[in-house]
Amino acid sequence: MELGSHPKRNSGNFYSNKIVITFFALSIFYTVWNLFMSSSNLYSLIDLKSSNTPIEKLLTYEKERYKYLYAKEQQLKASPDYYMKKYAAEYMQMQKPDEKIIILPKNMWFMKKDERP
Repeated sequence: MELGSHPKRNSGNFYSNKIVITFFALSIFYTVWNLFMSSSNLYSLIDLKSSNTPIEKLLTYEKERYKYLYAKEQQLKASPDYYMKKYAAEYMQMQKPDEKIIILPKNMWFMKKDERP
């Protein structure tokens, strides 16, 4: 050995291993924390997915309702006079001079002939 030179120590390897092990332990802890204890944990994500089912049903219902109402709008635009007369006869109970309208209760609308009183 030369004068003034110091022997090389291997202390840097010990600290680098300690840093790697600490980083690995923290990453495992953070992963477990996120899976089970955080605000967006695994259980809340499962609950969130199951809560989407009623919303999807409602969305499907509203889409079908929109299609129905759009078809009705097209019918109204095609023949507005027919629907004005129909509205006047059914809802406003107006009739032409030679017509007679008999209003049946709603519970009798779909009764068969033999079920009517």
